Amino acid sequence: MRSEIRNEIWSLAASSFQHDDGSLPGIELANLLPGEVPALYEFLRDRSQIEGEMPTFWDHELEQNRPISSVENPASLVVSGRADCFHYCISGVSVAGTELPVLGVFVFPDSVELDYRMGENWRQAQVLGLFSLLKELLSLTHSATLRPTYDGPPDPGSFMAAWKLFNA
Repeated sequence: MRSEIRNEIWSLAASSFQHDDGSLPGIELANLLPGEVPALYEFLRDRSQIEGEMPTFWDHELEQNRPISSVENPASLVVSGRADCFHYCISGVSVAGTELPVLGVFVFPDSVELDYRMGENWRQAQVLGLFSLLKELLSLTHSATLRPTYDGPPDPGSFMAAWKLFNA
């Protein structure tokens, strides 16, 4: 990608990443088929480490909280309705030699949401790396769409313009 394009993407996206306002903007991979949610969960888990305490999910059948590490793929239980949606944080994700800041992952029956803390850890290389990760995740799906969540990036229009330019 030419440096002019990278700079234009950063110019559009910077307001959605640079200044930590305490929020956790979300980006949703929506309209996933039942098998795609577990596939995206597995893809992310294979390329990251859990950040913080081991997250749990509510298992309706056993009527108890269980660590996500206690089953092979808890996202498949969410899709089947056996488990509630769950959230966990990951670190150590590297894309094209650039490590991304900590990301949150929310698993729903038909979508996966990534959230992030804005701030100084986000620079041009990290945003381009996140866009590369999102593109790779979408490539694993049949017809998923990417969209900001209701509490997504502070300037969703500029974020989506940057995303569109990245994919041009």
